[in-house]
Amino acid sequence: MLSSGIDFDRVDTTVRPQDDFYRHVNGKWLKEFDLPEDKSRYGTFTILRENAREDVRKIIEEAADKNSSKGSDNQKIGDLYHSYMDTASLEQFGVKNLQKEMIKISEIKDMSDLSEYMAYADIITTAPFGIYVYIDSKNPTEHVTYLSQSGLGLPNRGYYMDDDEKSKNIRKEYVTHVGKMFQLYGMKNSKDLANTVMNIETRLAKFHWKKEKNRDPVATYNLSSMSELNSMIPGLDWG
Repeated sequence: MLSSGIDFDRVDTTVRPQDDFYRHVNGKWLKEFDLPEDKSRYGTFTILRENAREDVRKIIEEAADKNSSKGSDNQKIGDLYHSYMDTASLEQFGVKNLQKEMIKISEIKDMSDLSEYMAYADIITTAPFGIYVYIDSKNPTEHVTYLSQSGLGLPNRGYYMDDDEKSKNIRKEYVTHVGKMFQLYGMKNSKDLANTVMNIETRLAKFHWKKEKNRDPVATYNLSSMSELNSMIPGLDWG
C-alpha cells in the first residue's frame, strides 16, 4: 500500500553528488575513461599488474642478453626464455614432445591404469580430482590430504549447465577450440573427439557443486579415512 503522505508524481529522482559518494569520487573517471578493447575491467590493480609484467619482462630480457656464467641464475633464466622464444625450433619439434604423454594414455586398459594416470595427470595438468596436501582447516597443527572436484576445461559447473545465449556460445566456441587442438596434433576425427570431450566434461559437471556451495567452509570440510574413501568410491584404485 502506498503512503498517502507522499506525492509520487512530484518526487525528485535526480542523483546529486552529495547523495552518491561513489559517483562524487569516481564520476568524472567513469564518464571520461575509455576501457581498452582487450580488457573487461580496468583499475589500479590492472595498472600495477601491467607495470609489474613489463618490469619482469625487462629483467628476463636483460638476463637472456648477458653472457652469464654457467649455472648462474641469469643463465638459467635466459635459457628458459630462449626455449620459449625459439619458435623455429618449436615448429621443427612439432608434436614430438607429446608422444610420451599420448603413449601413456593409449596404454590405459582398466580402472587401475586409469586411477594411476589420473594421479599422474593431477601433477602436470588437471584430472577429475584435485589432490593436494595443506594445513587442516580445523586443526592448524596438522596437515591433511585435500580431495576436491576438478577435471573441467571451462571454469565451473555453470558454464556447462546455464541455458542463456552467452553460455551456449561459450560451449560452442570451446568445442571448436578443443577440436582445433586435436586437429593441430594431426587427428583426423578431431570434431568427434572434441564432442566426446565435451560430453564427458558435461557429465562430470552435473555432479559438481555450484560455485556458491564450494565457498562454504563447513560444507566443504568432510574429514574421511582411506577406508571410508574406498567405500564411497570403490571404482577407483585409491592406493
